[in-house]
Amino acid sequence: MMILRMVTMLVPVLGIAGGIYAWKVQRKSDPSALNAVSTAVRVAVVEAKLETPPRRRTGVGTLEAVRKVTLAAEVNGRVVQILFEPGQAVKAGSSVVQLNDAPEQAELERLKAQLNLAELSYHRTRQLAPHALPQAQLDDREANLRSVRADIVRIEALIAQKHVRAPFDGVLGIRRVDLGEYIDAGRPVATLTDLATLYVTFTLPEQAWPDLKPGLTVRFTVDASPGRTFVGRVQTIEPQISVNNRAITVQAIADNPDLALAPGMFANVQLELPAGAPVITVPETAVDFASYGATAFVVRQRSESTGGAPTWTAKRVLVKPGERFDGKVVILSGLAPGDRLVSSGQVRLHDDIVVEPVARDTLADPDARRPASSGQVR
Repeated sequence: MMILRMVTMLVPVLGIAGGIYAWKVQRKSDPSALNAVSTAVRVAVVEAKLETPPRRRTGVGTLEAVRKVTLAAEVNGRVVQILFEPGQAVKAGSSVVQLNDAPEQAELERLKAQLNLAELSYHRTRQLAPHALPQAQLDDREANLRSVRADIVRIEALIAQKHVRAPFDGVLGIRRVDLGEYIDAGRPVATLTDLATLYVTFTLPEQAWPDLKPGLTVRFTVDASPGRTFVGRVQTIEPQISVNNRAITVQAIADNPDLALAPGMFANVQLELPAGAPVITVPETAVDFASYGATAFVVRQRSESTGGAPTWTAKRVLVKPGERFDGKVVILSGLAPGDRLVSSGQVRLHDDIVVEPVARDTLADPDARRPASSGQVR
């Protein structure tokens, strides 16, 4: 009874195994039999083109102020006036902080009075010198006049030092002194930054050295302004390559009219280089990038059917990809201009499978059902 039950269970299993074996034998003897009875796979097809891609170098960098300074007092003194608000834009020459200059102002008035007296004495002596006074006395009056004038210049310079002024147009930072405070020479008052133009300092690998020259266009983005691209131009190329990372330091300059940029921002930089020779390019979706290498399915016409419509097949080929740009990839070897490639639906393909080119991307547009015109792959 047990043996009969086992036989009954084995018969269906052996039948299924025999069917699978017969199917495999038939497939090996006639590889086209499966394609003959199956429906052609719809795929989107693109053409390999010969074009001149933009040559670019990418790097990362930092924005720096072209002009920045920490304003500080030149002499000791008590703060009697604070003439700015933090964050205020000022013009060159504007007084920012006034130190007490009352003693110097008083000394200046005294010297002005001495100057008047010295001038009168000199002119009188000059009128009398040729006849009644010796030349030595005239020389003494002239020396005294010059001395008073020099003292006035000195005291005026001391008074100017009591004013902390902006050396150029810019925006002031946080105030670091208080009204009435006595400060020493060199004490920081505030920072001043010119935001109208900024440096973009970035690094590139040493392989970029032959292509670098002043005046090249630089495009960069910052996280603070997503979706916006800023433009600058290369101004300086560091003549020495770093021995630590073998990188070249490049400095570009960019205008900042709306103050959207600030020193210290991180920048993703793209340096535009002169155009090179034409190369073969295809959309990135047409290339299958894998660990064992890059491949692509090339579509070729196999034969004419009885109705006159062509039959297309796809075959996988090895390709050597190069740089990528704008959704495309440069093909260094493996393809020729004009080759037709599958750009969508590769997961359903194998060598020599029959395909039906369609007019639109089958992945991007699931309703793409319209085939290409007879005799033409689109």
